[in-house]
Amino acid sequence: MAPHGPEATLPSLAVLHVWCDGDHRGAAANMALDEALLDWSMGSGQAAIRLYTWDHPAITTGYFPDRGTGDPRTAPPSGGTGRVRRFTGGGLVEHGEDVTFALAVPATAARDASLPASSAERYRWIHGALAGALTGAGMSLETVAAGHAGRTGPCFTHPVPWDLVDPATGRKIAGGAQRRSRGAFLHQGSVRLPEGMRSPDAPWVASFLAGLALSTMSLGEEIRKGLLAAGEDLVVSRYGDPAWNEPTTG
Repeated sequence: MAPHGPEATLPSLAVLHVWCDGDHRGAAANMALDEALLDWSMGSGQAAIRLYTWDHPAITTGYFPDRGTGDPRTAPPSGGTGRVRRFTGGGLVEHGEDVTFALAVPATAARDASLPASSAERYRWIHGALAGALTGAGMSLETVAAGHAGRTGPCFTHPVPWDLVDPATGRKIAGGAQRRSRGAFLHQGSVRLPEGMRSPDAPWVASFLAGLALSTMSLGEEIRKGLLAAGEDLVVSRYGDPAWNEPTTG
């Protein structure tokens, strides 16, 4: 691990549409809205981010049920009641004391911004912007080095390269998972912060967004209404369905 330092050549999206979602939602609704955001981004050709919190402690698990503790049936006990499979990969994540974000970038925006092609380098880009914002807000953190050997298991107990950790305790502060689709990608990130910093519109968020894009604009009300409607459909067809959340592995 190495102390975080400013990145000299972080790429920037030209425009990023932002939804600081102040409504606390359950796991199924949040995961459905994240997929709906990716669908809108791919259809519109616009990059967008939604920052949000949770209405109760919840667990999300990775898309692939046979990778580590990505299988909801093997998840450890938790104080939460929701357990929903994500559209992205990665391991098990316990939510409730985090602010979460979904960043959707279509192929055209990724190309125009000269974003790296690999998932690992995009992960590094996003966490570079996040680290700059959090250190600017007074937090002490380190970035997990590229050669670190990550292990399968619950996300916040097993840091992987470019995750952010507390240098004093080794506690993981931020992690994420990605999904690629036709050149576009969805990054779902979880950031564990003190309660006063968890709001989707906390002061550090503006710095984080500035690290991702040259300019930002609020996601329009009609677009948000459309996403909410699409999210409701996805809860019924996918994220509220036990067949999705507890898939068989053969």
